[in-house]
Amino acid sequence: MLYHAMTVFFWILAFILLTLTTTTHPARWSYAPGLSLLISLAAVLSVMTSPLPVAQYQTHVPVLGVRAGLKMGLWQQSLLPPKAPKYPIITWLNTTLGGKKVVIKPIVIFRKPDQAAFRRAGVNYSFQYRFNSCCIMETHTEPQAIIVHSTEGEAESHAFSIFDRNTNDAYLGGIWTHFAVDPTGTIYQYGPLNRISKGQAGLDNIGVGIEIVGHASLWEGDQQTKTGSIITRYTQKNTAQVKAVLDLIQTLKHHYNIPNRRIYSHEELGHIRDLYGMDPDYQWLREHIRDGVYLGRVPTVDAQGNPRTHYEFLEPYDRQDPGKDVMHLLRQSL
Repeated sequence: MLYHAMTVFFWILAFILLTLTTTTHPARWSYAPGLSLLISLAAVLSVMTSPLPVAQYQTHVPVLGVRAGLKMGLWQQSLLPPKAPKYPIITWLNTTLGGKKVVIKPIVIFRKPDQAAFRRAGVNYSFQYRFNSCCIMETHTEPQAIIVHSTEGEAESHAFSIFDRNTNDAYLGGIWTHFAVDPTGTIYQYGPLNRISKGQAGLDNIGVGIEIVGHASLWEGDQQTKTGSIITRYTQKNTAQVKAVLDLIQTLKHHYNIPNRRIYSHEELGHIRDLYGMDPDYQWLREHIRDGVYLGRVPTVDAQGNPRTHYEFLEPYDRQDPGKDVMHLLRQSL
């Protein structure tokens, strides 16, 4: 805001001096040097407050330091103000509808935001580039859909360590979900519900993500090739994990009035081009995806700004989590 205020101030002074210079005042030309200086200062500040192209982000910001990394290029404002919250704001969920306590375990960008400024800047740049949405880490959001994942590992701590990395990697700020549910049925919350999570396959801006700790079952066409640990636990009567996921989903549905047809798997979002129907509501999904990379409108880019020729493993394509059998079980129980 300081750069903006100074820019406006210098332009106003320049306008006043220009007015005096062009009048019939006897000393009108004595203002010319000051006028030139003010116009130069205003022009320099205008350039400094203009957003950098996303391709320049990783090559320029480290030289300018953490503070510049957080602020540089984030001044472009939306044409419309953010929508007012439709429902009471929840940041951290203490208990579910079923009375289950939630373990609050914020990742570093929420736990120590001052120590994760560079990563937060990466997330902001990613959203500016992919969603044309400025300053997303400082902007209120509200879930409209639920996306279910599996961690493809058996330890919640491993998933948390990936989400908690304090680095700006090739994925521009890394990924995380709002929640994880471990095999014992313990629910963990990694990020506030009035802020995005990043990794929801095209719905980052309006999706709430739930990671089920464990492995998904895999298919080739209609042929199952692997039975995952999540469904195996359930069929062996260890139902605590699935029951906790259902409790969490019901809690989110109740608060945000999210219908069952807007509960998707990561796999379904990754294959949206091939899917049709109203249950789940794939037409609504198509109409609400705004991610330019996901829609093929802009390419992913590397640190030099060159388009990638392949997608990283964290991109949504060709994912099968949390498994068709797990999603069938959840939908049958909701």
